[in-house]
Amino acid sequence: MDAAESVADWGYDVYLELFQEPDLLASASKESDVVYRLFAIPTFTNPLMIKIERQGAEYLVTSKTLSGQGGYDPGHLQVVRKHFIAPRDWHRFQDLLRKASFWLLPSEDTRFQLSSKGGGLVCLDGSTWLLEGLENGQYHAVERYCPELPKFEYCGLFLLKISRLEIPYDNMY
Repeated sequence: MDAAESVADWGYDVYLELFQEPDLLASASKESDVVYRLFAIPTFTNPLMIKIERQGAEYLVTSKTLSGQGGYDPGHLQVVRKHFIAPRDWHRFQDLLRKASFWLLPSEDTRFQLSSKGGGLVCLDGSTWLLEGLENGQYHAVERYCPELPKFEYCGLFLLKISRLEIPYDNMY
C-alpha cells in the first residue's frame, strides 16, 4: 500500500461501510488525533473492528462485530461497544506498538508472493488483520494474512483483550 492510499483504495471500502467507520487517511490532517484501528477478518467467524483513540486526556475503545463470516458473506453490523480505558492500558498499547516497530513495518505482506523459484508461503483459511495508525498527522497501515510476527500479533491480541468482546483468541487465527 502506498502511503497516499487509504484502506478504501486497498479494497476495504466494503468493511468501512459495513462497520460504519470513516476512512482514517481522509482525516489525517487533524494533528491532534491519535487513533489506531484493527480490522480482523477471519474466514469462518465474525469480522471485527477495534478502535482505540485518545480524546483529550481520555482513551476510548470502540469495538464492533459483523454477523457473518469474513471469508463468505460478512453480514451486517451486529455488536457495537464503547468504553473508556485507563491511561495505563493506553500506554501499554503504545509500548506494544513500539516493540512491534509498527511505524516501520511494510504495509504489504510479501510472504505469500511467488519467489523466483515459484514458491511462496500458503495459509489456508486464515485471518486477515489490518492495523491502521493515525498520529501526529501521519498515517500508516499494516496488513497481514495469518500474522506471524509475534510482536505485531501482541498489538492485535491486546486490543481484543481490552475490547470487551467475547471472542476467543482462537477465533483470531
